[in-house]
Amino acid sequence: MQDIELYKKVLGIKDPWIVTNVQLDLKQRMVTIAVNYDNSVPVACPVCGGQASMYDHQKRRWRHLDTCQLKTIIECEVPLASCEDHEVKQLPVAWAEANGRFTALFEALVISWLKEASISGVAHKQQPFGPGMPGGCLWATSSTGDGPKERRSQQLTSTA
Repeated sequence: MQDIELYKKVLGIKDPWIVTNVQLDLKQRMVTIAVNYDNSVPVACPVCGGQASMYDHQKRRWRHLDTCQLKTIIECEVPLASCEDHEVKQLPVAWAEANGRFTALFEALVISWLKEASISGVAHKQQPFGPGMPGGCLWATSSTGDGPKERRSQQLTSTA
C-alpha cells in the first residue's frame, strides 16, 4: 500500500480521484498507475456544472514523466456524465488536457526539450537507455554517413 500513497502524493491526486493500483513491470521497464473516480461522489456536468448522472466510463491512458528511468503510464476509467442540456460528456481529469495522450507535466518537459533540440533528437531521447547506460546522460542523434536515415547515439557531456 505504500506505493499507492507515494504515487498519490507524487502525482498530486486529490478527491474525487483515487490511486487504486501501481503495477511495476521491470521487463517492459514500465510503471502503470491506476487512477479511478470515487463513485460515491456525485458527478456534475463538465460544461455547465449542473447536476448530472453517471452514464458510463471510458478507459484512457496518458504518458507521464519517467519514474526512476521507467516509462510511467496513468490509466483511468474516466466517467462519462449525462446532462439533460449537454448530453454525455467525459469528466475532465486534473493531470491532462481533454483528449490528450500525455500528462501536462510530460508535455511541459517535452516542450522545454523542443526549445533546445530537434524533433528527431527529442524523439530519440524518449527511447529506453541501452544496457549499462547511465540515466543522467543527455543523448543526441547524428548521421553515420551511411545515408540520411542511418543514425547512431552519441553521448553528450556537460561542459558546465
